[in-house]
Amino acid sequence: MPGEAEPMTEAGERTARRAPSLSAQLRSISGRMPGLPTGTRATLRRLDPAAPGRGVDAVIPLLIAAGVNRRAFASDEGFRRWALICHLVATLAGTAAREVHAPVRERGADGQMTGPRHREREAGRRIHAAGVSETRLMRLTTARGPALVAQVARLGRFLAAAGAIPLDLTPLAHLILSEGLDETRADEARLALARAYYAAEAGNDRDADQIDEDARA
Repeated sequence: MPGEAEPMTEAGERTARRAPSLSAQLRSISGRMPGLPTGTRATLRRLDPAAPGRGVDAVIPLLIAAGVNRRAFASDEGFRRWALICHLVATLAGTAAREVHAPVRERGADGQMTGPRHREREAGRRIHAAGVSETRLMRLTTARGPALVAQVARLGRFLAAAGAIPLDLTPLAHLILSEGLDETRADEARLALARAYYAAEAGNDRDADQIDEDARA
C-alpha cells in the first residue's frame, strides 16, 4: 500500500545487527594511530578539546576510517564529543602510537561475549593503578559540560605519563558521549568507573560487574 514501510531485507537486518559497538569503534580508532602521519598524531594530541575546530582535518578522516557513523559527528556538539575521544586516544598512544583500547572481554563473530574477563583493563582499575586520587576521580565523575571536557583531557595526560595502558575506554567514551544528553547512560558510566576504582583500592580481584550483582542480591 502507498506510504507503507517496506520490510527490511535479510541483508539489511544483518547490517543493522552488526553495527559496530562503541568498543569496536574505539579499537578501530586506536588501531589506526600507528598508521597516521606523525603530524596528524601531533595535531590530535595538541587539540584543544574545548575548541577542537582547528583539528577538523585530523579528526574527521580518522572517524570515517574507523567506521564511526557520520551522523554521530555531523553536528557541532557531536563533533566536539568525538574529537575529545580522538584526543584522549592520541594522548594515551603518545609519540610511539602505543595500543590504547583493550576491552575487558572480547566479542565473538556472533556478537556475544567470549573468552576470559581481563579485570586489570577496567578503566577504574587503571585509573587507580596510575595513582589517581579519590578526589581527582570525584572531579571526573561529578563534572558537567566544559568541566568534564577539562577533566577528561587532564586524566588522559595523567594516564599517559603513568603508562596506564592499554585499558577499556568504553565507560569513559560513554560518559563523553552521554553527559547532558542521556543521564541514565552517563550515570552508568560514572558508576562503572567508580566501582572498578574502589574494587582496586580494596584489593578485590573480582570484576566490577560481579561486585554490583552481589550488591543487588
